[in-house]
Amino acid sequence: MTKCEEIQFDLPLYSDGSLDASERAIIDAHLPECPLCRQKLSEFKQLSLGLRSVPRQSASLEMLNSIRVAVADRLAAPSGYPSFQLMDRRRSWREIWLVPSTAAALASLTIGLTLLSFMLTSSPVPLSSEYRGSSRATNIPVFLPGNTDISPG
Repeated sequence: MTKCEEIQFDLPLYSDGSLDASERAIIDAHLPECPLCRQKLSEFKQLSLGLRSVPRQSASLEMLNSIRVAVADRLAAPSGYPSFQLMDRRRSWREIWLVPSTAAALASLTIGLTLLSFMLTSSPVPLSSEYRGSSRATNIPVFLPGNTDISPG
C-alpha cells in the first residue's frame, strides 16, 4: 500500500479534526505534494458542508408520545407471561422428570441384563492341543483345572 492510499483512509478523520497531532502532521506534510489527496480532502469537506446544510427534521411531541404508546403496547406481555414462550403448554413434573428418568433406567437395566446373560451363558474358549499343558511357544505358563503345579520352570 502506497503512502497516498494510507493517507486517503485518514482524510475523512482529518477533515473532521479527529486525528491526533502526529497523524495530522504527516497529512499536512503530504498534502502540498499530492494533488489527488488534496482533491479527496476537498470532496470530504464539501460532503460535510452539504450534510450540515440539510435541515433537521423533528417530530412533534404528540407524534413522539403516540409512538411511545404504540411501542409500549406491542412490548407489553399478555396476561403476565413473557412475550416469548418456549413451550406451548405447562407440563407436569411427571412428564418433565419421571417419564425420561424411568425410560433411561429401564434401558440401562435391559442393557445390563443382556450383557450379564451373555457373560454367564458363553462357554470358555478351549485351548488347542499343542498348547495344552505346555508353554513352549510363548513361555507363559498355562493353568488348567488339573494342573496344580505353580512352580516356575
